[in-house]
Amino acid sequence: MSEGQKRTPAIRSEQQRKRYREWQRKYRRADPERYRAAGRAAYARNPERYKATAKRQRQAIRDEMLSAYGKMCACCGETATEFLTLDHINGDGCEERKVLGTRGVLKKLRLAGWPKDRHRILCMNCNFATRFGNICPHQVNREAT
Repeated sequence: MSEGQKRTPAIRSEQQRKRYREWQRKYRRADPERYRAAGRAAYARNPERYKATAKRQRQAIRDEMLSAYGKMCACCGETATEFLTLDHINGDGCEERKVLGTRGVLKKLRLAGWPKDRHRILCMNCNFATRFGNICPHQVNREAT
């Protein structure tokens, strides 16, 4: 272990974990700038590790979102996850992202239990086609036949 690094104590019980988390919160609140500086220094030492962790976390919440909403385009039935995206049924996604950010929207939906009243999964083609209140060509074709 290099100099300056603190060793995390071995935590054996839930009660010890709780006390340790409380101690960490107290420490962070007492000197937030010191905590941020330590975080920046740790990132500077190994940025690839932090980038990989962030990527895994983003992918995990995206996979959870896709599973919760059905892993399939609600319009055309596309199942390739690379093409699937979250659609705001009421068209208010831009405003929501401005306030919460992309990750904030997903966190909010996760905390709410992935509600299906205002959001659904669409492929990018269907999502782009329905922007600005337009009707997706898949729907137009179904109505015509």
